[in-house]
Amino acid sequence: MRKDMKTSIIILLTALLLLAACSVQKINQGANVKEDIGYLRLNGIIRNRQVYINGNSVGVDPEDDVQRYALKAGLYKLEIRSSNRILLAQDVLISGGQTVDITVP
Repeated sequence: MRKDMKTSIIILLTALLLLAACSVQKINQGANVKEDIGYLRLNGIIRNRQVYINGNSVGVDPEDDVQRYALKAGLYKLEIRSSNRILLAQDVLISGGQTVDITVP
């Protein structure tokens, strides 16, 4: 009976150690994901403007003078248009954990 109890305790402790190791790995992976995210912040009146990131239209709140977009770290093509005219076209480098500020023309 004692041998069975010892074996059960060893199996239980081993399982707990494995679960703890998996949890630590997931937490570390989550931290890496946050570091890979940066922000693009557009400042200025956005009313009657359309914003495109890499050719894709992104939503804007015309009532808010600050638009903020979370993006993976990398190089992006930003365009701000009004009435089918391109007001601003530039490449924007987003770095993890950083915010890039652009003034809306």
